Amino acid sequence: DNRRSMIYIDNFCECVRQIIDAARGGIFFPQNEEYVSTKDVIVKAREITGRGTVILPCPKFVVSLFSKNATFNKAFGSKIYDKNLSQSKKYITVDFTDGLKRMLVDHA
Repeated sequence: DNRRSMIYIDNFCECVRQIIDAARGGIFFPQNEEYVSTKDVIVKAREITGRGTVILPCPKFVVSLFSKNATFNKAFGSKIYDKNLSQSKKYITVDFTDGLKRMLVDHA
């Protein structure tokens, strides 16, 4: 169970447009409204493409063995920005599910 900050490209572009239009400067941390997990992305992507998914539980001792591995942590560790760093969410035009659908179906 990991968590990821993600942003769909249309949301990112809208964020950049708003920053430019407002002539704002600084450091920005745009992200979609919800955190998602690697499992969420896989399950939802397979659902959108009409495939079923079986998720098998992994024993905690196996996870703890692999958690010291950098590649494992990149794929399955949590990588999030604090939601408070994303001050305004007015740039969110596409939610997680619709963004994934557009990426998998509309641009395939």
